[in-house]
Amino acid sequence: MLVRGALQEVHLLVCMAVVAAGLGCASARAPEPVGPRTRAVPAPPPRAPLTTYVVRPGDTLGRIAMCSGASVTELAQLNRVSDPNLVLSGARLRVPVGHRCVGPRSQAPEAASADAPQAPRAARVRANRLREAATARQEAADFEGALSKAEACVSELGPFSGDKEAVRILARCHLVAGMAAAGLDRRDRAIEEFRQAFALDPGLKLAPEMTSPRILDLASAAQPSP
Repeated sequence: MLVRGALQEVHLLVCMAVVAAGLGCASARAPEPVGPRTRAVPAPPPRAPLTTYVVRPGDTLGRIAMCSGASVTELAQLNRVSDPNLVLSGARLRVPVGHRCVGPRSQAPEAASADAPQAPRAARVRANRLREAATARQEAADFEGALSKAEACVSELGPFSGDKEAVRILARCHLVAGMAAAGLDRRDRAIEEFRQAFALDPGLKLAPEMTSPRILDLASAAQPSP
């Protein structure tokens, strides 16, 4: 009995020590469950500083994206452009600082400065072939293909507004682009392409007997007021 009593006292003392340590007497307290760790979300990279770019005749949002380092989607969202296929000359776009896009140029070839860069012969040859390909696709009613080729022609000669031969080809590329846009029911784009074509070459004419009345109406709307 004395031994049992002594054991009970020892057990009681041990339990008191365990309770004082914050544990249960019969068994140690189970560790509290640890919830799932939340992964730290990295902060978005800081947006590059922006500057203003004035859209020139012949510019497309794709060309501006290439020389600015931004994507077409980024430029469209940044500038609230609803139709990436339609960027009007003279519009002011926000683009990243340090872009490689050329500044605004005069629409009329007569207003070009004497020291403007001349188009290399190879560039004029490539642009003329693109114009011919665009015309062939336009006549075959492949309006998407015609517009794509005409845009490539404009991009080829866009920087050479001081070269009379380049300007002549450039005006005809805009003309084909306008007819292709008309075939795609893009009225505003067609008028803008015609407007740029007539600004580059005021003597440019459409043959009424070879042109649909709808295209003639759009071209007429693009003609400058007398």
